[in-house]
Amino acid sequence: MKQILFVDDEKPFRQIMAKELSREGFLVDEAGSGEEALEKLRHKIYGVMILDLSMPGIDGLEILEKIGLKEFRPEVIVLTGQGSVEKAVKAVKLGAFDFLEKPCSISKLLISINNAFQKGNLEKKNLRLGRWLEEKIFNYKLIGISESFRQILEMIQKSAMTAAPILLEGESGTGKEILAKEIHRMSPRREAPFMDVNCANLPTHLFESILFGHEKGAFTGADRTKEGLIEVARKGTLFLDEISETPLECQAKLLRFIETGTYRRVGGKDIFQSDIRIIAATNRNIEEEVKEGRFRKDLYYRLNVVHFRIPPLRERRDDILPLFQYFLETMPGQPKEYHPAVAEELLSYSWPGNVRELKNLVERLKIFVQEEKVTPEKLRKFLPSSLTQEGETILEATTLEELERIHIINTLKKCGGNKKLAAEILGISIKTLYNKLHHYQIGLNLEHLK
Repeated sequence: MKQILFVDDEKPFRQIMAKELSREGFLVDEAGSGEEALEKLRHKIYGVMILDLSMPGIDGLEILEKIGLKEFRPEVIVLTGQGSVEKAVKAVKLGAFDFLEKPCSISKLLISINNAFQKGNLEKKNLRLGRWLEEKIFNYKLIGISESFRQILEMIQKSAMTAAPILLEGESGTGKEILAKEIHRMSPRREAPFMDVNCANLPTHLFESILFGHEKGAFTGADRTKEGLIEVARKGTLFLDEISETPLECQAKLLRFIETGTYRRVGGKDIFQSDIRIIAATNRNIEEEVKEGRFRKDLYYRLNVVHFRIPPLRERRDDILPLFQYFLETMPGQPKEYHPAVAEELLSYSWPGNVRELKNLVERLKIFVQEEKVTPEKLRKFLPSSLTQEGETILEATTLEELERIHIINTLKKCGGNKKLAAEILGISIKTLYNKLHHYQIGLNLEHLK
């Protein structure tokens, strides 16, 4: 039976409406105050709550704020007095499904209630589907049997229940964002938003606006007030990827928020608070960045409360074949299996692009190989030339830095010099690719690299 909570301090009106709804087949509980309503919500799940906005003590708006975006919150229909449209609009912004002006007819209320139940049922189906998809997305990169990776997972389980900032350090493609999402999913904040931003892609002049929001007219083009990610992620998690790429002047503003939990929108005077968990990630040695003066020491200490070093795939070779097999089996299309000789070649490769590169390899195999099994011959067509016999000698004779340089050159050649495509195949951002080209002194004219 469909359950309704009717919250109104006007007892005669409440009782009459509750009786009418009971006649229509609903199971109705009553609450005469905000305090009583919250108590009932703690002990019972309702499909719909009919809520009077104007009550002494805890009013309707405060109830909406308290129940927030909880998974099992009811759909809320608010009742307002004449001239209270502004309050009703605020209620809708807080998540109310509909609002009706008092006194309202039972026929209007029934239409709104039935629509609310219909929406609630659809959202529950979407929630179940979303959870199923979420599990698939989270779990595919958390596959691993190596000891180093199992230790990471154990540490994640322990740290997820705290509110402490976390710093994830690891090469591109090791799965830092996936691990950040897993921490959020296992935490008490899992029902609140998970927001992410790549700091390498944030222009300095927009950093503050994107994170903290801005008021209307704060700068050219700011034609409306906009919430920042810190505000949107309230009660949830904010993932700051490539944190080491953040400009120094922006680091100071981020540090101030982490220390105080308060911020101002760009162009605004009001001070806001936001309770969020910060997870930051970097593919650099951030201690070296601090020594070189490119990253603030005080911000590093604030972020580095819990630290994870995510091992690259070459350091957990036991995970290569399970991941390869998983991608083959779960991605649509052929091939689904591989020849035993393929395993040796996969294990002999250094995987500078890590898990992302392995997944991209399987995606290419799925597109271009129609046979049931991957053979060594087919595999070699889609791996850098460093995997051939000549390449195996290179693997033994070079440092990891030299190997990465060779891998970047080979990938650029295969892409005809298309740096955007090469960055996607390598599993890094275009900015990171340019940094590596500069670091390894690789000319942009590929004719020089032959």
